[in-house]
Amino acid sequence: MTALRCFRVGIVLLATLITGYLALAQDGSRPIQPPPDLDGVDFIYHGVNVGNVDAAANSGGAAKNDGTPGATTKPLQTEIDAYLKATKRTSIAWVNFAQVISKEDDAIFPADKCKSVAGYNAVPFINLVTPGPGVMLEGSNANGWTLKKEWTDAINKWGQGAGAYIKGAGANQKALIIAWGAGCNSDSSCWKMKGDPERFKTTYAAIQSAINAAVDKAAADKDKAVDKEKKENPKLSDNITWVFQIQVSATPDSSPRFEDFYPSPNAKVDWIGASIFGASTTSKEKDKTTPTPAPDDPSSGASAIDKKPTLTPLAVQFGPYYHRIREMDSVKPIIIAAFGCPDTLDSGSMCWARDALQALASEPRRFPKVIGFAWFDSSSPFDYCAGAPQSSKGESLDLGMDVNSVVAGVFPRFLADPKVFSWPSFKKWVKPKIQD
Repeated sequence: MTALRCFRVGIVLLATLITGYLALAQDGSRPIQPPPDLDGVDFIYHGVNVGNVDAAANSGGAAKNDGTPGATTKPLQTEIDAYLKATKRTSIAWVNFAQVISKEDDAIFPADKCKSVAGYNAVPFINLVTPGPGVMLEGSNANGWTLKKEWTDAINKWGQGAGAYIKGAGANQKALIIAWGAGCNSDSSCWKMKGDPERFKTTYAAIQSAINAAVDKAAADKDKAVDKEKKENPKLSDNITWVFQIQVSATPDSSPRFEDFYPSPNAKVDWIGASIFGASTTSKEKDKTTPTPAPDDPSSGASAIDKKPTLTPLAVQFGPYYHRIREMDSVKPIIIAAFGCPDTLDSGSMCWARDALQALASEPRRFPKVIGFAWFDSSSPFDYCAGAPQSSKGESLDLGMDVNSVVAGVFPRFLADPKVFSWPSFKKWVKPKIQD
């Protein structure tokens, strides 16, 4: 960027820190907002997806592995610290973690995890995982579908916990991001919804409605300060950003159409998320790469001899999906909620990660509607994150930055770009008019 543009970028960063947090402190009812753009420079969020971290310790209990595929024994803070150290960053816009709810007893809002994330000045991004609609719903196509009582009670219980958390959180720690049904368009996902998207949309709307109602009910005994702009009492649920998340496949025609699962307009969708993974091989398959000369630029992170892998680049995988998403909804912001490639192809994995970051974060932007990205910094496979790379024997492959030094080496250069926001903004930005 030119010196003038760098100066403009710096002004926006400073304004974000001041006006965004001051605005939130005034009414406490603003969710995370898309990052600003300035004079044609689109900013983009940098988050991280830590998967099913600290499985089963949903309310902050001792770390343990509950047997869920890909579950880890690492506490959430340990995962975050390891990622930040590997990528040479000190902050993050959001931290995405999964919570598995298989019965009402599991429906405990993860308040301690959210507080841990907020301690990094980041927004908690909860990937809510439940059984599919076939288990949660009762009724018929003729008479309509509703949540079963036990699941209504479970979701209400979880929503009440969310409301208590938002109500008690500090002024800059109230925002939440929630996704349910991630990877619904994949045959291998736990939803198993091919051919029955209507019940998926019904369940999405019912869960969202129940959570929002329970969250707002938590404000019943709150001092009802009037929002001076809206002239009405802000709702606690206004702090929640809802994400509809799809799985990007290398063979999109073989999966159900994600458009059929889109729950809007019957349910609120703030952002559209996508998960993209770059490999499904083990370290024993490294011979599938062929050596090619590496770039001369030492800042690229490439070694003297680079191996070009037989991997489909993120931009090639995501391109058709991006255009389909824009046709489905041309307004909603898009995030890459999870992307990753295991460090099993030596510098081939590095090339995939470097090219992915180049497509997402560098100018000119390949996908201008994408407002954020998050590396899948965990093991796989996950039921909720169908398509995550695994070995030919179905074994987990760890995508964590702390064990993938070759991949981690390409991140600092891109994340140091001032256009990459490693903290959340709570201000609704209007593109300013700049006089040259």
